[in-house]
Amino acid sequence: MPSPAYPTELPAQIQFISNERRQVIVQLAQQGKKAGTVLDQQNGPHKTLFERLSSLLTWLDQTVQMSPELKNETKIEDALKVILNDLFHFPETFKTKATALLEKWQTEHWGGPAPVAVDSPLAGPSEAEADDEESSTSRKKRKVSQDTPETKSAGVVMKVPYDHAIWGKHGIMHGLALKKMESGRKSKVINPEYKHLQRNAKVYGHNDITVGRWFPYQLCAVFHGAHGTSQAGITPGPVGAYSIIVSGQYEDLDRDDGEVIFYSGSGSHDNTDPGRVAAATAGTRSLHSNIDEGNPVRVLRSHSGMGRYAPSKGLRYDGLYRVVSVSTPRNLKGGLYERFRLERLEEDQIPLEQCRARPNGRDLMDYDRIEHGYPSRR
Repeated sequence: MPSPAYPTELPAQIQFISNERRQVIVQLAQQGKKAGTVLDQQNGPHKTLFERLSSLLTWLDQTVQMSPELKNETKIEDALKVILNDLFHFPETFKTKATALLEKWQTEHWGGPAPVAVDSPLAGPSEAEADDEESSTSRKKRKVSQDTPETKSAGVVMKVPYDHAIWGKHGIMHGLALKKMESGRKSKVINPEYKHLQRNAKVYGHNDITVGRWFPYQLCAVFHGAHGTSQAGITPGPVGAYSIIVSGQYEDLDRDDGEVIFYSGSGSHDNTDPGRVAAATAGTRSLHSNIDEGNPVRVLRSHSGMGRYAPSKGLRYDGLYRVVSVSTPRNLKGGLYERFRLERLEEDQIPLEQCRARPNGRDLMDYDRIEHGYPSRR
């Protein structure tokens, strides 16, 4: 099946997303419900559909500018909720991506104007909400409960105890909170109390991130400014990518030799055209700019990556790399794809072997306690 050509104009995007919703998401949902279990995404008849879904979600996150018209015409919100519905047995990796997209677009009010509501006289905005003018919670009516109220569909952010060993001010999950959905499902989000402290990731260089620093989740790396997106592997910029995550998504195409990384562009698996590479996403285009402009890129390694340099859990910042070249080999389907060569900078960085010390034993003990959650502050 040929790799889809991602459209750039709104009418074409509406048509494309609508088609992918019917041909990919609906089909996988029907098959998952029929099977009564998670489908095999690596082998068998559903592999191509899962590859298309992965590419679609990455494209939506990296490239598509959401708008009320796009939301309404494509029914993309309903499609993402289908992925989250346990009845259809989508793999957890896709549920995580769908959750991240929903939370991103809800925070951005789906590209429309922020709703305005008069605060209830029973409870004024918290100090954190006053600091965070962009927080959607500061524009909703307040309830007597000290939980952060949001729209019914968006759920409720549970207040984090300040001194909690894992989620509190000095814990490994500082900056994040749990959001409880109407269904009872909980997801991890940026803590609105600390939104004003979130570091901007769109900075070239280390961005005050210590080489070797470990993060339990990608969203933690986003809060601290190491990476700029909660699910995509590339944070694109105008004169080069700011950061990438080596995750093993293209394990059969990528190679991680430590000091040298061969990193494949988006859609590398899907292309079947032997004469040209797949249409480049914003992330892939930005890596070309790294070559042209010479700006180094932050490299984070994920536990899902391959080889001896991947952390056992979470993600780790392993320093700055230079994007030195790009080649166009063929994938297993015979299609061309772009593979970038990255080389680690030598100056002012601790050795890569020293980075491998994280996560350490204490990190892993704390990591195991994350899913215990916390009692919501009253």
